[in-house]
Amino acid sequence: MPLDWRKTSSKHHLICDGTGGPLHALTTAAGVNDITQTLALVDGVPLVAGRPGRPRRHPDAVLGDKAHASKAVHRELANAGSRR
Repeated sequence: MPLDWRKTSSKHHLICDGTGGPLHALTTAAGVNDITQTLALVDGVPLVAGRPGRPRRHPDAVLGDKAHASKAVHRELANAGSRR
């Protein structure tokens, strides 16, 4: 479906936990690609509290649709634990 660039609209990007509860949301212009927001969504997940030790920053697994799939994103997500 072609996008009408004259219309002003927005797109909502959302990351949820395993039960469907929202963890982080972003709003961008309608023409922004989903894949460009994938890492920002994962980085915006709040710390997981309540367990002994250092709070976890990133989830163990991330599921997404084809709009978020690329080798670069997979590589960045795999390396996220070592750089944070």
